[in-house]
Amino acid sequence: MSRDITVYEDKAAGKAYMVSASNHNADLQIYELTDDYTQVRKLVANPWPGQHRESPALFKRGQVYFMVTSGTSYWDPNQQKYATATDLAGPWSPMKDVGNHNGHDSQTAFVLPVEGSETTSFLYMGDRWAGVWSDPKRVNDSEYVWLPLEFPTATTLTLPWYPKVSIDTETGRAAGTGGDPLHTITAKSGKTCVTVSGSLSDNRTPVVGKPAPAG
Repeated sequence: MSRDITVYEDKAAGKAYMVSASNHNADLQIYELTDDYTQVRKLVANPWPGQHRESPALFKRGQVYFMVTSGTSYWDPNQQKYATATDLAGPWSPMKDVGNHNGHDSQTAFVLPVEGSETTSFLYMGDRWAGVWSDPKRVNDSEYVWLPLEFPTATTLTLPWYPKVSIDTETGRAAGTGGDPLHTITAKSGKTCVTVSGSLSDNRTPVVGKPAPAG
């Protein structure tokens, strides 16, 4: 039994894989496909049994595979997580949080490599389901959220929020624009009162406060 699925093609190896949310979403299983990519050849791994992850997006950066997933909460967005491995058969790392507490109001759909003459960037594509906010709830009103993924190290991933994304398909560079990882509220006197670090879209982001100036 499969629910959310994705397909990943390993062009260098000439193989393709299907990732499936199985067993009523309890497991996220990785299958190798047949040579014509139309049937399942074998189960390769079931790295996180019983963790109820869905909406998988699998990609490879350098020598590291990344799997980005969503929790199971119907229409409602939730904390997206990711894991890494150097072999699809594993061992895979534990799932770690990425992005803010609700995926910037989206659910993982796909990660698109933007390949160019200078580099390859990776673009997060998330479904913003209209079932959450549309009235009446029409799924065709759903939208996409596109954000550039960032990689502090070879095996770590961040998903910051930006109001806009700039994509150069010639060079392969994708970058967020119009945002600031630090948002500061300043008193009329010019002295800083509150600084919010991290995602501007997350109402659960911790703040660092300073006493307001006298008067």
